[in-house]
Amino acid sequence: FEAMCLSKPVIVCDNTDPSDLVRRNQIGLSIPYSGHSFKKALEFYNENPDLLEIHGQNGRNLYDATYSWTFSESRLLNLFLHHNI
Repeated sequence: FEAMCLSKPVIVCDNTDPSDLVRRNQIGLSIPYSGHSFKKALEFYNENPDLLEIHGQNGRNLYDATYSWTFSESRLLNLFLHHNI
């Protein structure tokens, strides 16, 4: 979530819960688990700065709409107030 907050694209490993989030929201790349794949992902963004910017901004937008403290605070308060926690 830190990368999303900072408008940076997210690079995650395939076949994980985060990989579904990354693909569904176009916030970065999901790659095979290897150093070579990570290197290729960095090279891809170096060669495609427009996509780097788009993925970063998509992540920031998702963060603001779903994961920011303002949003999380209201969800937590609702949970505590309505469930006697």
